[in-house]
Amino acid sequence: MNGLMRGLLRHQDSAKRAKALPFAIAIFAATLVGPESTQGQSCAGNSTVGCTSAGAACTLPGSAAKGRCAIPTGAPKGERTCECVGPSAPPPQAYDIITRPAPPAGIDAVVRIDKPNPTQPATEYPQITFQPGDTVTIHAGGCVQGGGKGLTTRQYVAPIDSDERYYHGLITIPFATNLLTRIQNVLNQSVHIPDTAPADKLHLQLGYEDEKGAYGDNGYYSFDKGPGNQCAGSLGVPAWVELDIKHSGPVTKPPVTGPWDLVPSQFGYDDNGILLNPDWQSHVATGKFPDPTSCRWPWQGGSSANCTSQITNTDYDASAGFTILPWYIAECASCSLCQTYSANYGYGGHANWMAATQTGTVFWEEKSSDPLDGEYSVNLATPNALGANAGRPEGVHVEFDARETVDILADDLKISWWQQLRSAVNGGDDQAHQFLDRKDAIVTGLMAVDFAHASTGPESHPAWAMAVHANTDPSDDTWAFFVRSFGNEGYCSDQQHYISYLDNQYTFRLNWPTGATNPTISSSTVVLTNGAASSDLQVTVIPGQAILLTLLNVPGQSVANGVVGGELHITWGGVPVQSVAPRTAVPVSTPPEAYESLVTSAISKMTPQQQAVYTASAPAATHVVRPSIKGNVKTVAAQNIKSVAGRHPTVTSVKDPDLIARRNAYTQAITKAYGGTNPIK
Repeated sequence: MNGLMRGLLRHQDSAKRAKALPFAIAIFAATLVGPESTQGQSCAGNSTVGCTSAGAACTLPGSAAKGRCAIPTGAPKGERTCECVGPSAPPPQAYDIITRPAPPAGIDAVVRIDKPNPTQPATEYPQITFQPGDTVTIHAGGCVQGGGKGLTTRQYVAPIDSDERYYHGLITIPFATNLLTRIQNVLNQSVHIPDTAPADKLHLQLGYEDEKGAYGDNGYYSFDKGPGNQCAGSLGVPAWVELDIKHSGPVTKPPVTGPWDLVPSQFGYDDNGILLNPDWQSHVATGKFPDPTSCRWPWQGGSSANCTSQITNTDYDASAGFTILPWYIAECASCSLCQTYSANYGYGGHANWMAATQTGTVFWEEKSSDPLDGEYSVNLATPNALGANAGRPEGVHVEFDARETVDILADDLKISWWQQLRSAVNGGDDQAHQFLDRKDAIVTGLMAVDFAHASTGPESHPAWAMAVHANTDPSDDTWAFFVRSFGNEGYCSDQQHYISYLDNQYTFRLNWPTGATNPTISSSTVVLTNGAASSDLQVTVIPGQAILLTLLNVPGQSVANGVVGGELHITWGGVPVQSVAPRTAVPVSTPPEAYESLVTSAISKMTPQQQAVYTASAPAATHVVRPSIKGNVKTVAAQNIKSVAGRHPTVTSVKDPDLIARRNAYTQAITKAYGGTNPIK
């Protein structure tokens, strides 16, 4: 039976971004009077059985160019059997060739992956596993053919291309690197998997950067010398990755014992050796938030299973029988306002876990007035609600004392954005919401639960470090920040909590905007401190991935109220896509604690004469004032990033006599205003 054979000629743009989209279609036809046309023969097709050699090379009709045979979609047999389309399909290839060479002295294992799969964004390697405590040194090299027209073979680790967004090999060492970070960032470096990492989540992941939909013709075929001769001669070998693994010995990882244990998430640790967006064990294991009623807290009796083994400190009034020295109401030295009126699950103070860094979208909540604690409170909606619980289901509550932070930043250091924030807050909650809500933020603080709140939601309290994406305009992309080493936990507490940063420095990792190139650090960038010596700002540009903002010489515990603050201003090239926070509903405010209502009620009910007595007797809201010192701003190469592998900051807590004295002075002022009788009972 004679049939009508049509060949469909498809051409493609030479640019990689258009390699999957044909832009011209030429149709030709020939009436068959013999067995099969030349086109059918070149595809080895048959008019009755269809195309038998799909993917085989063929000659495009009317051209000397080569294409590949394809089966026409929806064509009945005998009418069209094969068509020749261009360009030629990549030949079948073998990917992910895994070998385990003999390790050299001092290394426990070596794993090599030849021809890592470049045809998809990410590839899991469950057969390549690590142990908690492992130190992994990363080596890689070789080239990948990217397909398309012209010189399209590029280096796997450090490709040379006009578009720096693509063609990089990626790697994830769980809890030791960022998720699918560029291998270029960790090449020939050793990274450390913490002893606390979950053993069942420790396998290798590799990936490759390319435009969505453009992975199909990547591979290890038809190598050319590549742009700039980057893959010429002996350089033009298929990509490879080799990992040197050193075990730490017998793993002493403490067992996860309760639903309220904090465990590392896929984010692992930040650049400071601090847990990044950790989560609760219950949420990880069951997908459900931990229930504070289903287990036994350390201050409770009974035989129920422990809620957690990780509480490292409790900060509270100890007159209920605990060990920390109490503050007390002048009339009642044996009772605690927080413990008496605001205890939940048998406790009216803060339970503290460890230092943690959270990222997400920030929302204003309130500023508490004196005589409570004068704190700024915000809420952070974290990625996938990591660290959240039923009391704060969108993320983590954040608090920091204005006298310890914003007042210093605005009055002493005179940093513009912090002055604007305080002005908005002083203008009322509506102005504060309008100024702050839905901005990206990074916060490092003491991960805690305040049991004086009935919601028992998670808190970062005190917040030791904070960066807010103040402006997303690419012509003046601005981050406002502060870093300190101290902080209190407000009214139901009597301690200062100190963090000792590694190498006396702290780093914020700022995301690289999509489409942005060639960042320039503006002269408007400023860093100031009230510490004993200058604190410099070091900016590290990791192209296409991140900007690291590192504060050097952060004032330590010996410098009372020492704070570093400033603004980073960046001008971007390219066509950046401004980040837009998801239209998450404003989080529900934390319900007031019972003691807060009692204190504010006592003050609000005062007569004008009582108000005058109270105002004259209450302590002034002051802070330690020292001269500001301006620091230097410098940019350094990514190769100079200091490794913190296996190291973590320490946290210490000590009684704060000034905090106790200030709170007692307020209580005594209220008592004096009421003629010597304390109205709060």
